[in-house]
Amino acid sequence: SAATTATAARTTRRRPLPRRRRTYNLQTSVRTRRLSSEGNGRRWRRSCGTSAGSFGAGAVALWFLIVDTVTRVPMFSPSLAGAVLLQGASPSASVPINLSLVAGFSLVHFVAFALFGIATTFALHALKLKAASAQGVFMIFMALNAGVLLAVLGLDPQLGVTLGWFSICGANAAAALAMAFCLNAMPKIEDFVQK
Repeated sequence: SAATTATAARTTRRRPLPRRRRTYNLQTSVRTRRLSSEGNGRRWRRSCGTSAGSFGAGAVALWFLIVDTVTRVPMFSPSLAGAVLLQGASPSASVPINLSLVAGFSLVHFVAFALFGIATTFALHALKLKAASAQGVFMIFMALNAGVLLAVLGLDPQLGVTLGWFSICGANAAAALAMAFCLNAMPKIEDFVQK
């Protein structure tokens, strides 16, 4: 009788629920919960893509700032692109520097690069390519060149001539390297997904 009451007491005692495990990510110094669904993987890739796109846009802006400072007047390229994109002006080498056009074009530029970064992250994941590999950098570079070519041809083909196609290709190379560096430095979603 004493054995049955002890057994009954043991079976009715509730066990505490296990706590969710937390990990500490040393790469980003952010405390994150373990991820368990594919939805979180898509969200992770969007976040990484936005960051990579921002790095790429910053690299292009820095490239053109350096090129404009050496060859023309600082802020010439974003002012010209802003005048063509936002005002429909024809591209010419005598466009005055307008900081409101520079700011407007920079906003459009960063949003476009964020969207491009997200698409790039999903494409690299689908193709199972590493961003820092030669194939990954080449894919980013060629996609950027195709996108810029379509945008310039859609706006005004003279814009590419005025800015200089070699300068545009150099900016795209800088952006591809910056995006590959950013995506390579990001922690991978696979490090956080529970198996």
